[in-house]
Amino acid sequence: MDGGDWRRAAGAGAAVGVLFVADETVDGVARRQRSRFTDRVSGATTSLGGATEFRIPAVLLVSGIVFSDANLRDIPRAAISAPIHGLARTSTKRSDAANDVEQ
Repeated sequence: MDGGDWRRAAGAGAAVGVLFVADETVDGVARRQRSRFTDRVSGATTSLGGATEFRIPAVLLVSGIVFSDANLRDIPRAAISAPIHGLARTSTKRSDAANDVEQ
């Protein structure tokens, strides 16, 4: 890695850090700005980040096992773990939202 690579890595890390810090603020603004339209858009796109994202990695994993291809077998592991973390994060936010409504 040269100096340019390190600068890009530092920039990416800084961007992720800023987004991580701003996440709660953005979430609060989005909750306050809800409308019938945004609820419909959210309902239409929720499945894209839910259980359906297991399909492609599962097909790749099975294909890797069937055809004895190490790349097809190993790459989907990360792709399968990412949605698990995403679902855990989503369920935590939904739990927080339920608690906000009750209070």
